[in-house]
Amino acid sequence: MFLGSGFFMLFLKVRISCYGMLREYTLLIIPCFSCISCGNWKGYTAAISFRATEALLNYMEAQYLLSKNVSSGKILEYWRAIREAAGFAGNAVDPLVTIAATDMTKETLDWGAYSGGQLLSDPALFNIRRERRCELMGEGRRWMDLTRWRSLDQLKTSPYHVEGIHLWGTPFEEHYQFTANQYNGSNSAVVSSPQLSEYIRPHEVNMTSGNLVRDGYTWTMAHYLQPLPIKQFLLTSSDHESVELSPLYQNPYWPTEANLPAEK
Repeated sequence: MFLGSGFFMLFLKVRISCYGMLREYTLLIIPCFSCISCGNWKGYTAAISFRATEALLNYMEAQYLLSKNVSSGKILEYWRAIREAAGFAGNAVDPLVTIAATDMTKETLDWGAYSGGQLLSDPALFNIRRERRCELMGEGRRWMDLTRWRSLDQLKTSPYHVEGIHLWGTPFEEHYQFTANQYNGSNSAVVSSPQLSEYIRPHEVNMTSGNLVRDGYTWTMAHYLQPLPIKQFLLTSSDHESVELSPLYQNPYWPTEANLPAEK
């Protein structure tokens, strides 16, 4: 399937197992409507380097963090412009309607709804973040946003379980008629167990020790930043041999010895 808007086409490829269960999503953004013009990687269609929408989103977030007032500056003006460009109409164009309808207790599965391990209590800030998530989908910005918002602390104590369709306890269960051996968590299992969740957990089908995410996705604080390579410490050290003589300092929770894991 694809979503087309203006210059870009967004293709969503879904890999399916032999039983029709979701296994993987692959996002492809193609800045061209004609494959003919891209033959042999010699395309001549111009690529977008700067997006006005991204600039507007940056302004909205910065202005709101500064003022704590969604009506300040040009936040609402820019917000409405973004939605109108996306084809919104009527009340859907008005961000205030969306904010008023937001119940933060129902947004607990959105990582962008957190900062420092705490669920946001400000629906306006959350909706500005969510607008970024929707508008910049598939463009490689999400990780940057989640790390700068410090939106992953909660995974340390509450691992995240990826879930798909509602299978168990529904007519789908009767349709597929899985046997116990097909959801026993072994290497040959084809579907996650109903004891885990009524919803399909695509990464918890095989529950053997080789599956590193069988207990859900967790988090390590060090991963908010990348470690500086040990080589850089040696290159900048006065004797080019001693890490401690380098003027550089390692990012938090990363060791200054090679081949060691994060400390926290």
